[in-house]
Amino acid sequence: MGDIMLTEFKVSNYRGFQNEIIVPLHRKNIVLGACGTGKTNLAQAVYTIREHYDTPPQRREKEDFYHLCTEKEIAMQYTFRFDVGKLVYRLQWNGTDRIPKQSIAADGEIVCRAEGNSICTLAERLSEVYKPLAEQWQEFVHSICFVQEPLCPTGKSLLILDDIATKVGEKELKSYMQMLYRENRQILLLSSKAAVLDGKGTKAEDCFVLSKKGIESFDKATKKMLKEQHNLRKLWKTGAFRNYP
Repeated sequence: MGDIMLTEFKVSNYRGFQNEIIVPLHRKNIVLGACGTGKTNLAQAVYTIREHYDTPPQRREKEDFYHLCTEKEIAMQYTFRFDVGKLVYRLQWNGTDRIPKQSIAADGEIVCRAEGNSICTLAERLSEVYKPLAEQWQEFVHSICFVQEPLCPTGKSLLILDDIATKVGEKELKSYMQMLYRENRQILLLSSKAAVLDGKGTKAEDCFVLSKKGIESFDKATKKMLKEQHNLRKLWKTGAFRNYP
């Protein structure tokens, strides 16, 4: 997969995220949080870009797009790093917009702005000036996968795993995590279970704690904040945070 990956995701005013959430993403990412902190909402927000790969975003009205709108602007921003350049995609809308606004920046320069286009259509427009970048972006978005139970991962893109730790035993989960860490693809795992940290290759900088106040990496999270997350008590007792301030 080389240097091809989603390096940062921002979301604001989407469901429970009233403030902007900024997630700096690595090759492997583990997001831990108590029930109700928004793990599934975060997964669905990231997956929004894949959901309108073929379908313009405004066509999703019956599938949870507009009834979430408020007077405040809802925004999502994806920053990608490809071996041919950097791409930033932004999607924004509010309760009065019938057609969401989108923009694409390549290597820091705005290439195009559009309203209500599918990713396929936007990639075609981008290819007129940055064809290799457009092709890599389209391939990456098309192969993003969102699952809620263990499976044999396929593809070359982002694999989003939503709380699979609640569906399997710890022994099976450890085996599955070890398999995932051998895969040459980007992983975003969201869970409230301590067992996910036992995957071979887990690094502290790849782990985050999600709360209603926002998201923090382990090295920035305080002991008080971690202890307040009731579903993380088991994680605390295992000593997973003993090396962090």
